[in-house]
Amino acid sequence: MRAHLLATTAAVALLAAMPARAQDATWTGPGNEWTTGTNWSSSPTVPTNTATFTNNGAPTSVNISASTSINTMLFTAGAPAYSFSLGTSTAFTIAGAGIVNASSNVRNFFVGPISTLSFTNNSTAGNAVITNNASGFSAVTSFFNSTTAGNATIINTNLGFTSFNDTSTAGNATITSSARGFLAFLNTASAGNANITNNALGSATFSNSSTAGNATIATNFGGFTTFTNTSTAGAPQCERQRLAGRHRRGRFLPGHLSLIAFIVGQKQSGSVRSLDLSPYFRAFLSEHSYHEQSRGSSLPLPPRFPRDI
Repeated sequence: MRAHLLATTAAVALLAAMPARAQDATWTGPGNEWTTGTNWSSSPTVPTNTATFTNNGAPTSVNISASTSINTMLFTAGAPAYSFSLGTSTAFTIAGAGIVNASSNVRNFFVGPISTLSFTNNSTAGNAVITNNASGFSAVTSFFNSTTAGNATIINTNLGFTSFNDTSTAGNATITSSARGFLAFLNTASAGNANITNNALGSATFSNSSTAGNATIATNFGGFTTFTNTSTAGAPQCERQRLAGRHRRGRFLPGHLSLIAFIVGQKQSGSVRSLDLSPYFRAFLSEHSYHEQSRGSSLPLPPRFPRDI
């Protein structure tokens, strides 16, 4: 009898020590809060493995008001257009296969103030549309490990921020930054074949040993792109910004800045040897000034740019 009790106790302890089985579920509503278990077929449990979205009449505007994670978001062929809004101070992590979309509708993610959307392991953003709009605080989408942005469309604005870390890649994404939105590549991350546009007060930075890969990078008036540390320009297609019809002479209006986008000089082993923005103009960015060498002038940077971005 005692031996039986000991064996039973040991078995219970072993089961308690085992990790909980990942939960699959289908989104059913009737509410619109992700973290409410009764809105899932797994009620009262919120899924942690695969969350399936289909055309079953469930709410298509989903709120995520508390931090949580999921491995895979699966949208079936008939799934309508869903949108997901992260509440303030919320962290949402996608850690498995990522966003798998079998329908013709795109998936919209809205990352709000002090919130983070993270992709980890080998997950993908698929063809999602992700908007990082911090309203003056911070709204961050981050890619870690070996993740990819896939064919996503990413918009950074009002201190919205996207970062690629570790060995992650921007894939074939379209990424636009403006109005103090910014993009960063860190560690050995790559811009892949992405289309990157930096509009007024938007920026992209490559740091550590990251690379621009084969990306297309366009920097328009008031935006800029920088390479630091041992990062490389790879073999990007770089487009010249246009400034009030005067871009052919590379002339800049006093007090305004529009560079450094186009790393088009000679390259050796994937690294830039020289920077040549135009036959008439070469500019070097520092924290305090930029120089229009064709005229020999030095013009001050506009206030709050780029020190505070």
